[in-house]
Amino acid sequence: MLNTHTIMIVEESSDISMITSRIFQYQKWQVVKASTGDEALSFLISNVVDIILMDINLPGMSGVECCEKIRHLPDRFKSSIPIIAVTGNNLNLTLNEYQSMGFTYFYQKPVDFGILIDKIKSIIEKNIKDKS
Repeated sequence: MLNTHTIMIVEESSDISMITSRIFQYQKWQVVKASTGDEALSFLISNVVDIILMDINLPGMSGVECCEKIRHLPDRFKSSIPIIAVTGNNLNLTLNEYQSMGFTYFYQKPVDFGILIDKIKSIIEKNIKDKS
C-alpha cells in the first residue's frame, strides 16, 4: 500500500514547519502547510486532507479555536478529519481534555518524530477502517 496521504501542518514557526514537512515527505506523504488557523480553514473550504497537525499557539485564532471551527464545518467528512494538537506549553491537560476540545490526540513539544509518525499512521489507518 502506498502512503499517499495528505498531512496538513498548521504551525506558525517556519523552521518547525519546514523540518516537520521534510520528515513527512520522507514518508512519501503530501504535505500542506498553513501558518495560521485562518489559512488552514481557507484551504479546507475547497480541499481535503487525511490528518491535521495543529499547533495550539497560533497568531490570531488559536489552534483550539481553529479545531472547533473545523469540527463545525458543514461537510461531514471535513468536520471529522483527525486533528493532533501539538503544544510547547505545559498546560497539564489530559488526552480526554484535548479530546473534549475536538482533538483526536496531542503531543508535547519537542516531538519525537518516530513516535509521532507511528501515531499518525495508526490514526489514518483507523480512520480509513471507520469510513469503510
